[in-house]
Amino acid sequence: MNIAGAEAANAASDIQFNPGNYPVAEGFDKLRTYDAFNNGQDWKEATQSLQVRRWYPSAQTLIDGSILTVGGSNAGLLVLNEASINVPTYEIVWQDGRKPAPPVTLPILQFDASQNLVPGKSYNLYPILMLLPNSANRNLIFTIAGTSVVIWDYTQDVLYKTLPNTPYNQPRTFPSSATAVLLPLVAPNYTPTVLLCGGSSGDMPNPRALNDCWTINPLDSNPVWVATDSMPTTRTMGDGINLPDGTVMIINGAQVGCGGGVMAEVPAFSPIGQFFPSKYPSDLSFSRPSVGTKTCIVYLEQMNEVKHETDLALLFNSV
Repeated sequence: MNIAGAEAANAASDIQFNPGNYPVAEGFDKLRTYDAFNNGQDWKEATQSLQVRRWYPSAQTLIDGSILTVGGSNAGLLVLNEASINVPTYEIVWQDGRKPAPPVTLPILQFDASQNLVPGKSYNLYPILMLLPNSANRNLIFTIAGTSVVIWDYTQDVLYKTLPNTPYNQPRTFPSSATAVLLPLVAPNYTPTVLLCGGSSGDMPNPRALNDCWTINPLDSNPVWVATDSMPTTRTMGDGINLPDGTVMIINGAQVGCGGGVMAEVPAFSPIGQFFPSKYPSDLSFSRPSVGTKTCIVYLEQMNEVKHETDLALLFNSV
């Protein structure tokens, strides 16, 4: 499912003949679906819409298959969010088709005009969301916005736990855009561990892409960020994917700058893998994937778009 954002330009010729100067069409409240295994099928627009306009929100599947949508702004084409267009709420598209409740405010997304240039507050687009396994079967979701980190129950609309701020107190959501992955769950306890890598510093107008990596166990009684092996190069706007062999593949993004317009340079063409040893999850280390790497890099070097790329692990060990 693809949620909100905006539609394409009004005509393909707008992009071809007027690059960087074409209109953003409506679509900020739209829901769209695509079946990857139905050859030839185009995206389908759902009859249901979101209740508010959202540019750069995030989405998370809930326990029952419903779709949670969090944050965003109600205007596009800006590098930074601003209080006047900020959408500090969330809403749920229920799997069973029931009428949704009105959008609910998420406190860590709120800021005022005096904080427009405070990275820990206004760098809150594309918040990081991860559903955490728990014995109570609650929709407890690990959430990062700017520098704030919480576990929020999005169906009971309550704060479950406040966690330590992001490492170095640097924002890790757009335009700082770190890579985050929920690592494989290991028996018998299935303790959730979140891996956070890279992104960019809040040093506007010259942000630095980062290469640091950290883990945290959000449901621990006293959660702390623990430094792990750093990435071989800096990377912002990367995507992280769990592969069947326990490797976390980090792909896409840029090695210089941050997200937003022309703020990023030097595309990160080479995917990297961080091996996750199930017996010693704190002992993470990076290496370049050896299987299929050459083919993958040759293909990626033809793709100079470093933002708005999405990768998903599909069946048969394909991405």
